[in-house]
Amino acid sequence: MAFTHGKNAKLYMNGYNLSTYLDSIDSTGTDDVAEVSTFGTVQKPYVAGLEDGTLSMEGFYDGDTSAAETAIFSAMGNSAVVTWYPAGDTLGYAGFGMDADATAHSIRATLDGASRITAAAQSSTGMEHLISLHPLTTTVYSAAFTGTAVDTGGDSTAGGSAYLQVTTSASTAVVSIRHSTDNFVASDDELVAFTAASARTYERVTFTGTVNQYVRVYVEITASETIVFNVGFSRT
Repeated sequence: MAFTHGKNAKLYMNGYNLSTYLDSIDSTGTDDVAEVSTFGTVQKPYVAGLEDGTLSMEGFYDGDTSAAETAIFSAMGNSAVVTWYPAGDTLGYAGFGMDADATAHSIRATLDGASRITAAAQSSTGMEHLISLHPLTTTVYSAAFTGTAVDTGGDSTAGGSAYLQVTTSASTAVVSIRHSTDNFVASDDELVAFTAASARTYERVTFTGTVNQYVRVYVEITASETIVFNVGFSRT
């Protein structure tokens, strides 16, 4: 993957695609450290503390009920599941996720310009590094769907988390993540499943234990349907 232009960025919040309303996204992840110097210490040593993450965004106001302002305003004082991808959400691309609270929201209108919105959110999960396992595209499925496998570089043992953003679901679909040690030749096990989706929905789930090297999305449906969704995957 090469350098990328900011125009490719994608941001999803609580099942809404806010990308088409925003023109600026800024996220910051921090880790507190505590000094543990003792007598005889020459250089200051530190131990890692608590993780933190913040998000700010700016864009254009649209009063429609499916627009960015609706999603942001409804998240004020409530939990907001946010996933964003600086280079886009193409399969295998990197992004960030957070379970956050919207902390600021403003609308500004001027006589000589377009009305604008600004918003900020404070994460309760830090900035979790994601890999996109399915881009937000409109697809009609007539049977269960198996996504393309992504090689994440090796096994791990500390679990992780995953993010689901569904903007449209015409019937009931169960989205899950499966993992494998041999690129799904013989090894193929469910890692985690999201709550069944039958409309706009969003969820962050966590899982524990071993996570194998290869991962992919699997969608189980009850009937031929259209579902528009993104899945982001993170190892701890």
